[in-house]
Amino acid sequence: MLSLPAEGPPPADPRVQLRFRPVGRVWASLRTGRWDDRSAEVVPVAPQELLDVVTSFGGLPIHGGQFFHVSEQPSDDCTSLDWRSGEDGLSHRFRVFQEGPDRFIEIVAWFDEFYIVRPDGSSLSVEDFIAAGLRAWDPIYAGDPRADGFGISAFAEGDDV
Repeated sequence: MLSLPAEGPPPADPRVQLRFRPVGRVWASLRTGRWDDRSAEVVPVAPQELLDVVTSFGGLPIHGGQFFHVSEQPSDDCTSLDWRSGEDGLSHRFRVFQEGPDRFIEIVAWFDEFYIVRPDGSSLSVEDFIAAGLRAWDPIYAGDPRADGFGISAFAEGDDV
C-alpha cells in the first residue's frame, strides 16, 4: 500500500494483508485483454485457483479506485468465478483489479468484517491504515519529494496526459 508515517521516509516494506471474515461470496473476472475490452476472452477460474492466478501477475500493483462498498454489481457476461458460501458474509463489498500486459483480473468479495495485518504479523487499525494512505496520496498530489519513490505522478486539471 502507498503509505507514509507521520514523520520520516516510507516504510521499507509497505505490504499489508486485508483479512475478511466471514466471506459470503467471491466473484472474479479474468480476461485475456485490456480492462475495457468487453470482447476479450473470459477465462474460467476455480476457487482453489484464484490465489495462483493473482500471484501469476507477478506482484503488479493492485488497484481499486473505490475499494469498499462499490455500488455497481459485477457483470454476468464476464464472470470467471462466482463462489457463494451461504447467507453470512454479505454485509460489505470489496473490489480490486490488476492489469497485466495481456490480461486483466477483477475481484469482488462480500464479507462482514475485516482486519489489517503488517508483514511482521502486527495489526494495523483501520484508522491508522487510512491516515497512512492519506499521508502518501496528499504528497503525491502536492508534488512532495517524500512521494517520489512511489512511481505515481499526479496531474493537475488541464495537464496534458
